[in-house]
Amino acid sequence: MKTENGKLKKYKLGEICDLNLSSLKSSDRIDEILYLDTSNITENRIADLQSFSIANAPSRAQRKVRNNTIIFSTVRPNQNHFGIIKNPQSNLIVSSGFTTLDIKNPEDFDANYVYLKLTQPYVVNYLQTLAQNSVSAYPSINPDDIGNLSFYFPPLESQQKIAAVLSTLDDKIALNRRMNAKLEQMAKRLYDHWFVQFDFPFDFACFDSAQQSTRSQSVAERSRGYKSSGGKMEYNEVLKREIPAGWEVKKLSDFAKYVDNTDSADMIVNYISTDNMLPNKAGISDSISKPLKGNFVRYEKFDVLISNIRPYFKKIWFSNLVGNCSTDVLCIRSNSESDSFFIYRTLWQDDFFDYVMQGAKGSKMPRGDKTRIMDFSVAYPSDNTDVLKKFNSFFEPLQKSIWKNESETQKLTALRDRLLPLLMNGQVEVK
Repeated sequence: MKTENGKLKKYKLGEICDLNLSSLKSSDRIDEILYLDTSNITENRIADLQSFSIANAPSRAQRKVRNNTIIFSTVRPNQNHFGIIKNPQSNLIVSSGFTTLDIKNPEDFDANYVYLKLTQPYVVNYLQTLAQNSVSAYPSINPDDIGNLSFYFPPLESQQKIAAVLSTLDDKIALNRRMNAKLEQMAKRLYDHWFVQFDFPFDFACFDSAQQSTRSQSVAERSRGYKSSGGKMEYNEVLKREIPAGWEVKKLSDFAKYVDNTDSADMIVNYISTDNMLPNKAGISDSISKPLKGNFVRYEKFDVLISNIRPYFKKIWFSNLVGNCSTDVLCIRSNSESDSFFIYRTLWQDDFFDYVMQGAKGSKMPRGDKTRIMDFSVAYPSDNTDVLKKFNSFFEPLQKSIWKNESETQKLTALRDRLLPLLMNGQVEVK
């Protein structure tokens, strides 16, 4: 890396990167693409890739990427829809809502370091200010706004060392998130087995305590579920399906409510808005900013928070904290703590989000109908069974592990965010 008079040299990103280098063409011999939309990546965390035939691909499926391509959403920069692509499949195409950046001279500039430079909070806030002053229908920037950003760069070896330190933290954060994704899938399978297939353990659910203590069962019989063991089922007109005999059908409002306790802006802690809730049930990220005025709902541990804007994004979080949320986030609290895990897993299901979208109001920015949401109906275990108590005993350890990983991730993220500016401006050196 060249320096001027022993000092670091300053470069614009447009000088060292090709912006929007390559786009999909009609002459490309691709039959099917994997598509990444702007909403499906947050802080380098990909939530979902969609598969399309080239004939049915969205019109925004245009940008080609390669290894170490940096992608940055030009719409609402403060939502942190950015990342750096690693070893992509040859048919991965990203939305034209991204600006793509490819390093021109890898012998002088490290892509990971450039990505860290670009995604520093003060840079994102600056780009958000530009977006809010734009003349478009919604806050957005253009590729030149990114290309004109200027940074000082140390020699390549220093860039790589700094990126390696932060990548170690990022790798641990990513590992925690993968672990939580697996735990979430385990919890989903448990819920589906018990409350969708109704194959909850047969030995304690079908007999009262006296019968359970005197009845002898084989190991094979105890391992079978209620429905597969021939447990009695009854057709329910509301749900249009069979449910276990004796179970009730309840509306969400029968065992949960919206929280309306509020705090003023100067009392806000652990702020949650739709912007820092992650799509596809991926939880939350740290909030970059919080409002300066107004009153905001106070959530508590075991509350379920759901973004009520564009419900199809499926933003949901099960709280283990006390904090505040925006008015666009629904805060749902169980009437009984023993129902909290059941409520969260019920609202986590795709069926619930499909139901919300069916009654959503508005086309460009649909919102769920709060009254209709409370009418959501579910099969609920009868009072004389221990199904929910037993479900809680299985589910609670899974959820505590998820919360533990989330807490560690938040601490690692905070450490990373503290180190990032210190490393970037040379206050901390890497040997």
